[in-house]
Amino acid sequence: MNLIAFAALVCVAIIIGLVKGLAKYRKAKSDLKSQDHLKETGKKISVSLEDCEIKSGQLSDVSEQDFFPTRVEILDSMHNTRTPKTNAITVYYLIYRQTRSGGDFRFISQPINMSIESLRLRMERQKQTDIYIDPINENKYYFDLSFLNGHYDE
Repeated sequence: MNLIAFAALVCVAIIIGLVKGLAKYRKAKSDLKSQDHLKETGKKISVSLEDCEIKSGQLSDVSEQDFFPTRVEILDSMHNTRTPKTNAITVYYLIYRQTRSGGDFRFISQPINMSIESLRLRMERQKQTDIYIDPINENKYYFDLSFLNGHYDE
């Protein structure tokens, strides 16, 4: 009986892992389509990176358990005492402020997970980037950070 329960629990863990992986994949694919759509149809503004402010923040990363749970995790899950591990990650954001007749607008980039020194170096080398704004809803925009993907000798 214990072997059957263990096998069933492992199967459930595998199915949950596959469902979570598929959901992450679909979200990433959807985000990429949204970015491409904004690049094609959005209003493009070129931004000097010297005019961007760098802010830091903390993200909590709840680490997923290994694909196959340990025996202790299996027993804990039977008693519902499982606690996920959390790690704080320091990330940076670029903030660009623009004043228009309609008021002040603040464009905040996606989280950037790299050292502050590396970020500053790449910004210094790049000089400028683009922000693509949805013409219908200005709250939807894409802050182009593709220059951060390049490899530089540091």
